Amino acid sequence: MPTQLHNDCPSDRKRLAGHNNGIQSRGTKTPEGLAASAQNARTYGIFAQRPILSVEEVPHFDALYDDWAASLNPQNRLERQTLQDIVEVHWELRRLRDVERANIEMTMCLRRDTVDQQWDTISPHGRIADAMSHLANTSKFPAQLNRALARLSREQDRLLKHFINCAAPAHPSSILLQTTHPK
Repeated sequence: MPTQLHNDCPSDRKRLAGHNNGIQSRGTKTPEGLAASAQNARTYGIFAQRPILSVEEVPHFDALYDDWAASLNPQNRLERQTLQDIVEVHWELRRLRDVERANIEMTMCLRRDTVDQQWDTISPHGRIADAMSHLANTSKFPAQLNRALARLSREQDRLLKHFINCAAPAHPSSILLQTTHPK
């Protein structure tokens, strides 16, 4: 029996109703609505300014950015762009660490019966070690994750050094650089 393709196209009636509604729409009018609407393309999708996945919270990223901005106090466009890069790399590092934890937790849960059959008693660290060993022996994921974490850590270090080197002489981070690296 041939398979029937599902037709996702709207009917002519729905298409006409949507067209008519679009003609009548005038868009957002309030300053708050306009400001929020202006950020739509920057929050998700190909033009997103923030590396946020659909399951992640935008306010958490914004709070992280605000914390870094308060600490580094960017003074110009170059410093603000470098700050944005630092925060994005930091966000991705946190995500990968969360993924690593979740992967170990899932493996411990999946291997609970096997481990309990092999060991009379096993400590929590023993369960973690078993899960990590199992993952390392059955998947390339831990090695790939470790490479990604190392790459992002190096990138974050590079960006922080770049920010400090770009900072204006009177900038607080320049003082930090002078106190941590005497001539």
